[in-house]
Amino acid sequence: MSWNPYDNLPPAASFSLTSSDLREGEKLAMPQVSGIFGAGDESGSGLPQGAFQLPNDARMARYCGAGPPPGHGRHRYIFAVLALEAERIEIDREATPAWMMFNLFNGTLGRAFLEGWYER
Repeated sequence: MSWNPYDNLPPAASFSLTSSDLREGEKLAMPQVSGIFGAGDESGSGLPQGAFQLPNDARMARYCGAGPPPGHGRHRYIFAVLALEAERIEIDREATPAWMMFNLFNGTLGRAFLEGWYER
C-alpha cells in the first residue's frame, strides 16, 4: 500500500485480515463495485444483532460501491477492520464516520487492512 492514512494515528498492533470476496491489491469485483458488498442495503440485514451502519459521506447507511469518474485512472479502496478496547461503542446512529473514528482514536488495539482498486 502506498500512503496509508492510518499511519498518522497512534500505533496499534496488526493482525491478519482475509476475505473470500476481496484479494489484496487486486481489482475490485462487481459486488464491491455495485455496492452489494458486506451488509448490503440500508437495513443492515447482514450485520450481527445489535450492530448498525453509520451514514457514509453521501449520508446513506450503506456501502455505495466504487465510483471513480470515467477516465480518472485507478482509485484505491482501503477496507479497514479495527480491534477495539470497548465491547460496545455508544454513538448516535446519525453520527458521521469521521466522528466515530475520532471517538476511537485512543481505543484501538489493532488494525488490519485489505486494499483493492477500480477504474472506469
